[in-house]
Amino acid sequence: RLGLREIPTRPAGAEPALIIVSPAPMQEVDRFAEMFLGGAVKSRQLSSFIRDVAKRTGATFVDAGTLVESSSIDGIHLDSDAHRILGLELARVVQAVMPH
Repeated sequence: RLGLREIPTRPAGAEPALIIVSPAPMQEVDRFAEMFLGGAVKSRQLSSFIRDVAKRTGATFVDAGTLVESSSIDGIHLDSDAHRILGLELARVVQAVMPH
């Protein structure tokens, strides 16, 4: 089993650029309060764990929670504006880390 960094089909033998994205934290929403009890608090702690993994692996880290918020409708998913904002930032990050 090969790890991502050992995949032999990369351009000119270059090590692949890794980008790890931490999701935007959940929001507490009344209609799902019981189902996701404590989820918002836990999700706010997630980015620090993911940031540590990115640092250990040498990956570029993007914290979506610093860019967008989860929808107030369900507390989990992104609305169309948040998708646009996150997509534009991820496109910028991809261009920055890709070899030219």
